[in-house]
Amino acid sequence: MAAPSCVTPPLTSAVAPAATAGGFTPIAPVRLLDTRGGADPGAATDRLPSGCTAVVDIPASAAPDGAAAVAVNVTAVGATSAGYVTVFPCAAAARPVASNLNPRPGEAVSNLVVVGLGADRRVCAFASQATHLVVDATGWFGPGGDPYHPLDGERLVDTRTIAGRDAGPEGRLPGGAERRLTVGGTRGVPAAATAVAVNLTVVDAVADGYAVAYPCSAVPPSTSTVPVRGGTVALAAQTYVGLAPGGELCVRTSVAAHVVVDLAGWFGPDGAGPLGQPLAVRSPVRVADTRQPGLLAAPTPWVPFRLDLAATGTLAPNATAAVLDVAVTGAAQEGWVAFHPCGRPLPSTSSVNQVPGVDVANVVTVALADDGSVCGLASTTTHLVIDVLASFAAPAALTSLRTGDVPLSPRFDPLGLDYDVRCPATGALDLPVSAVGAPGTNVTVEGLRDAAVSSAGRVTNAAGGVQADDLVTITVRRGATVVATYGVRCLPFDFPLVRTRVRTAPTPGWYLMANTYGPSSSRFAWVLDDRGAVVWYRRTSTPVADVKRLPDGTIAWAPVLAPNQGFGVDPTSVYVEQALDGTQVRSYAAPGAPTDYHDLLPLPNGNVLVLTYEREPGVALPGAPACQNARQDVWWSTIVELTPTGDVAWQWRSRDHLSTADTTYLPVGAIDGCDLQHAVALDVADDGDVIVTMSHLDAVLRIRRAPGAPDDGRIVWRLGGVATSFVFLDDPYAGPARPHDARLSAEGTVLSLVDSRTDRGDETARVAVYRLDVAASSARLIWTAPYVAPLTGETWSAGLGSARRTDDGHLVVGWGDQTGPQLTEYDAAGAVVFEVDTPDSWGYRVVKEPASSFDRATLRATAGRTP
Repeated sequence: MAAPSCVTPPLTSAVAPAATAGGFTPIAPVRLLDTRGGADPGAATDRLPSGCTAVVDIPASAAPDGAAAVAVNVTAVGATSAGYVTVFPCAAAARPVASNLNPRPGEAVSNLVVVGLGADRRVCAFASQATHLVVDATGWFGPGGDPYHPLDGERLVDTRTIAGRDAGPEGRLPGGAERRLTVGGTRGVPAAATAVAVNLTVVDAVADGYAVAYPCSAVPPSTSTVPVRGGTVALAAQTYVGLAPGGELCVRTSVAAHVVVDLAGWFGPDGAGPLGQPLAVRSPVRVADTRQPGLLAAPTPWVPFRLDLAATGTLAPNATAAVLDVAVTGAAQEGWVAFHPCGRPLPSTSSVNQVPGVDVANVVTVALADDGSVCGLASTTTHLVIDVLASFAAPAALTSLRTGDVPLSPRFDPLGLDYDVRCPATGALDLPVSAVGAPGTNVTVEGLRDAAVSSAGRVTNAAGGVQADDLVTITVRRGATVVATYGVRCLPFDFPLVRTRVRTAPTPGWYLMANTYGPSSSRFAWVLDDRGAVVWYRRTSTPVADVKRLPDGTIAWAPVLAPNQGFGVDPTSVYVEQALDGTQVRSYAAPGAPTDYHDLLPLPNGNVLVLTYEREPGVALPGAPACQNARQDVWWSTIVELTPTGDVAWQWRSRDHLSTADTTYLPVGAIDGCDLQHAVALDVADDGDVIVTMSHLDAVLRIRRAPGAPDDGRIVWRLGGVATSFVFLDDPYAGPARPHDARLSAEGTVLSLVDSRTDRGDETARVAVYRLDVAASSARLIWTAPYVAPLTGETWSAGLGSARRTDDGHLVVGWGDQTGPQLTEYDAAGAVVFEVDTPDSWGYRVVKEPASSFDRATLRATAGRTP
């Protein structure tokens, strides 16, 4: 540990907003700074000078990159005179008007500090008087950490009593002894808890020393939680500390002393009951000093007092608990101060101990009342100085939503605004709704038929009936302002099953899907949000494919009039464009030819590309008996560009550029001739060239689109197939087989596709991403993910699918098969962040739109409607 250098940031009283830091990850306590001389050859030997602000670098062993805050126990030792220490983020560039502990000569003084981390990963500690500082880290806050679950306060152990009797001196914890406390699975703390917030008090010690709380392990840490003072004076410090895998917390004292451990809350994954909350950290802000006129007067002994924290503007929105630094000064005699949520009983625990003539500080993590206040009680005359360090806050206005025994889909999440239940085939569904808002909010429930409602501010209980397509609306207000609106939709009984299998951090947006295929006779198109809720849907009279949003916000799809055909040659087939309320806007049809349902691509010029087929009778295809029929007809794929008025602006006929020898695959089951190319997807390059995926060529083609130019219609390159333009590198399959939905990046060098590998034996379907080097004629496989093993044991998909990039580099894959997930979203590093299954049906393609593409309220208002 290098000696800290002093800096001199300016003092400020400005109040910066709280910033979400995330959940807590405990670590085995580690020492970050010790300015005392000792065994550590790198330790500083001099006290921090008076007025010094020391800079403490936070190593990766204490908090990794991405951590937003760190929990540290700070101890002042050997102060030359009484003073104070303020800990704050160095990135704040200014020291706040606040303090965390009060050093005094001849004693060690400690306190917990929760402090934010900036990009510089540095924490600053200002000492008003010369003193040594010791800083120990117990964990960090950030992505992947566990949320906080506040409790009303409960005593875990008090060695001064045995079954309510005075234990006397013999009940002390011996010096060097370890006291194991089983916390997980008891006292309202689940077995899955990973850490706890506890207040550790030490009293009646035989000599000066220290005590430490830590996750039970073979080797106790060389750190401390609270200093020990010989005699009757009680010293206390709160800490956030991890639990051993068995839910055990250990306490050790260096000298014989009584210990008291009070539980304030726990960190861990959400289970039954209200969800836990992440931390919102801030630079410390002073909200009360009873030595001066202000928000709080000096408490009268044994008379409850109330502090309106919501009025201070220092809490994060939707805060449910506050992290306060409370200092007591000017105490008339030994005693204590206890804090608790207003409206709830005073707990059998204390928050800060009072010592006559001594300033004592401690961190208090306390749940908030519904109005954002906390209450307290002092046992003797004293003054209080209170700083807000942080708050634990719900990420949204609703903290709990339950519907009795009726399952919600997806499971409630404060960030999720929409949910679904399933209505019976006939009659109404009895639906109880219990909703709890964040402190300071008012919750109302509307949309239940014949409803009985009981409402008390932020808590509303309602019960009534709902029928198919009904929407129950839960509105959360703060004063007269609507903070958020949640919806619970009763889906029709025959709506496809939609199950969210994975959800971590998908890109915000909307997924457009349809149950094109499957055993159900009911067909729907729908919009799924990024939490897994069906927000909009429309029942369709036939199966539909390629559900997509057009640039003007309307929805388009194509009816699949002969699902067993495999390609669209029905002369009445069209693409249908509808408004969200179901009103038909227009249709798109290729003139004089059937309109295929595989793709419609809007172009920047306002036109659209569609696919169609041209029949040629009497063509013999030796070696392809599956395609032979009495007429020996074949179908050639054609790409047509249509203007808004339906005129043809450009077209490309495969029969002018390809031959039957290019076809590599003709599946069994075609009922009306041979589909030679099976064009399934269209894309357009930045220069206007068309990228077309042709499954029966095992290839992707780039076609010059330059109306009137000599090279218009030329095949620029082929990726895969019998005449591939590329050599495949690092690809065990040496190219795609039965590809779908190839998409070319804007710069034209990266191409992604679904590689279905239909009827290729044991070969595994996959999503594949290639880097193209056109000059070198190479296509290097740079990323791939296999198709999730289907229930049937097959490794290839059903010959459908899609693969599309989002703006932040995520890849959304629609697998197009009943026996696997319907969609998987991968992040830029290739990790699965979202996965949805529809086990009773499957679709052709999944299209994801940005969050700004739809208005949620409009989707809700038009869902299920029949024009």
